[in-house]
Amino acid sequence: MPRRTNDFQELIALIHLQLAPAGAVVTESAIREDALTHHGREVDITIQHELAGYPMLSMDCGSMDSTSPLRTIVRLRSLQRRSA
Repeated sequence: MPRRTNDFQELIALIHLQLAPAGAVVTESAIREDALTHHGREVDITIQHELAGYPMLSMDCGSMDSTSPLRTIVRLRSLQRRSA
């Protein structure tokens, strides 16, 4: 799967590079293994840093469906759980 990026994703990555703690690694378009399918899946931005026992925070950059924000949050949480 080729890595893809867009202007919004680049902006968010730059913001996180500035705000991330010392030693954190911010990566655009990281390929992560899906825990269910074991195939690679693109995650828009990953921030790798040990914080309160959590080794990584993955982010998807996109617009939320304004008609159903709960559905969008549930979808994103599902994607996060599947990221190995």
